[in-house]
Amino acid sequence: MDAGFRITTVVFFTPEERVMQVDEAQRNGYGISSTPTRLVLRSPNPSRETYTKDVAGVPMTVLSTLIIFEKTKLTTQLYAGAACPQAQGGVYFTETSIRWFLPRRIDPLIYSKHFRLLEVNMGVDGRKLEATECRPETTP
Repeated sequence: MDAGFRITTVVFFTPEERVMQVDEAQRNGYGISSTPTRLVLRSPNPSRETYTKDVAGVPMTVLSTLIIFEKTKLTTQLYAGAACPQAQGGVYFTETSIRWFLPRRIDPLIYSKHFRLLEVNMGVDGRKLEATECRPETTP
């Protein structure tokens, strides 16, 4: 994105529409910033702008937004969202492992039928796990 654009408005879909100016969203605990190549959107947990949705049998907490950027006489929009499995029904803990179930297609985040999943990364306590630390399972 051109460096002259700045974030002005965030539209939250809860699934109803709720519009906030970026400074109001930040006062409500959201972290939102951008560079020419990256958008960062962080949400407090819980928040009024998230909602719960069953996605392929996994209960997920969903944040769905439309970010509006403005520059003199120009406006552009970017859809951004996140979905996390809820502890009840999506994440299981044992003495030696954490089992975290994610649907292959997370409908609230993916609008195209021509979607191809290229990579999934996991992290614990703010640290990205290496592939050798993860063991994928295909069924719960």
